[in-house]
This record gives sequence, structure tokens and C-alpha cells, in this order.
Amino acid sequence: MINVGNRSEWLFVISTIVATLFFVVCARVLHMPWFVFRVFAPLFMAVFVVKVGVGKSYWVNVCAIVVLSFALTFHWRVALSVGVWAVVVGTAMGLALRAKLSIDKLIAVASLGHLAYYLLSIGIQNAVFKQNIVLGKIERIRVLIDKLFEISKRDAQSQAYQNMLDQAQTLYKVVPTILQQIFPAMLVIFCMMLGYITFLCVKKLLKIVGAQTGEFKPFREFRIPKSMVWIVLLLILMQPLFEDPILQIVVVNAWLIMVAIITFVGLSVVDYFSKNIGIPGIARIFLYVCATLVLSLISIVLPINPFQLLMFIGIFDTFFNMRKLDKGGQAN
Repeated sequence: MINVGNRSEWLFVISTIVATLFFVVCARVLHMPWFVFRVFAPLFMAVFVVKVGVGKSYWVNVCAIVVLSFALTFHWRVALSVGVWAVVVGTAMGLALRAKLSIDKLIAVASLGHLAYYLLSIGIQNAVFKQNIVLGKIERIRVLIDKLFEISKRDAQSQAYQNMLDQAQTLYKVVPTILQQIFPAMLVIFCMMLGYITFLCVKKLLKIVGAQTGEFKPFREFRIPKSMVWIVLLLILMQPLFEDPILQIVVVNAWLIMVAIITFVGLSVVDYFSKNIGIPGIARIFLYVCATLVLSLISIVLPINPFQLLMFIGIFDTFFNMRKLDKGGQAN
């Protein structure tokens, strides 16, 4: 850890504050959602903890970010959330990196940090401000769906098409209820994705500032134990056994989280072979987006969608390790 009196430490404090507040100003000027800039606070705080540690300058850094964020936004909730997110996620990620944990544990720490922040935010909103964030967002989705159907009916050219829209709208009325039931799984999956993105960004920032982070396995070598697939199959078999609707919802949410992890394995297999045949990173991302759109259109005719396809690839790879088929690969 750098000594408190060292000039380089305080220069790093100032640079961390300036970097965080830069995105506050960008969000303010460009009228961007607050989430866009708040997500950068943990990144800079994690780098700060790795380089400096948790000491006097750390708390000066946190207080300065909160106070200056409020001075720039005149929104105390936003300023407080910036500080809390930086402390919860950034500190956890920084300490995990200093402890030289493996990549899976690092991503788990970042994901749990994001999850803790969101649960804390939801709890405070409910307890202090009597606002249910979950129901509020689901209600917005319901209103948006109704507006889309109203616009489509207004532009309908035939009575048959309008009748079809009426039937579809009746089916989509259950969407808000379904979203409310599977919200825990959606939140956990979102935090896992955000945790991985946080890890990638912090790793890149640490390279920029010259910190030694060690070598980590790339995403294309991501694999899971076979037991996780058996747990998914067990959850499918167990669901009809529960008559209590609450237990059924718990099983469905657990199943969705496991399926999401297996789907990430399938995506890592695709990324592995795409990388080995020489497709650049940006081109791979563009190719994945295009393939998802095309397969989504095909799924209208065929009973399969791109996510199911990735899930099947992930299950197959878990048992047979498809990456061993590549003679020039480095898969274990």
C-alpha cells in the first residue's frame, strides 16, 4: 500500500475523483440516464483500492465523489447512490483483485456487489420513500405494451389483422405478472453480466495505470461442472411436485439462473471457435448480434431460438468439451 503522505497517492486520489466526475458532467450535459455514469464509479474505485488500498485517502476519495456529485447534479439521491455503488462494488472488486482470487471468484464478487447494491436500493426505496421500484418498472412495461398495441390497431388495414392484435394483446396482459414472478432471476442474471463487464473494464484500467493483475482465463475458456447440468434437470423434474405457488416461483427462478449460466457456456464455445478461425473481436460481436437477429426471425417458423441453441451447446460442451476437437486449441 502507498503511504498516506506520498504525493503520488494524493495525485491518484485527485485523478480518480476527476475521472468519476467527468462522467457525471457528461450525463448532465448529454441528458443521459444516471445509470450510465453511475456504473463508472465502481470501476475507478476498484482501481484506486488496488493501487492505494483502504485508508485515509480512500475515505477522502469517497466523500469528495459524493459531495461533488451533489454539487454538479443538485440531486442528493444520485450523489449518494454514486458513493454507495463505488463503496460496495468498487471496494469489493479492488480487495478481491489484491487478494489475487481466480477469475470466477472475481466475477462472483463483482456480481454479488452489484446485487447487494440493487437490493439495498430496493429496500431503501420501499422502507423510506414507500416506493416499490419493481412494481413501478413492471407497470411502465405494461403501459408501453398497451401503447404499442393501440398504435398498431390504429394503423391496422383490415378487420382480421385488428382481431389478431386483440388476441395478442389478451395474451400479453399476463406479461407483467410473469415479469414480477421471475424478477429475482432477471436481477441475478443482470448482475452476473454487469459483474463480468465490471471485471473486464477494471482489468483494462489497471493495465493503463501499470498495475500487475496476473493472468486470467479468457471468456472463451469458461466451463462449468457437470453437476450444474444435473441440478437444472432436477429442478425441471421437481417443479410439478410443489403445489405451493411460492415454492414453484423459487424453483423457476433458480432454474432460470442455472440456464443462463449454461447459455454463457454455449456462447463461450462459439467465441472460442470464432477466435481460433481468426475473426477479430469487434467483428465477432457484430456477427453475434446479426446471428441472434436472424435466428430470432427463424424461430418464428422453427421451434428453436438462439438462446436455446446456445443452451444446448453449453450442455453438450459440459459433458464432452467441444474445445478438445480443435487440435490447435489450448482447452483443458
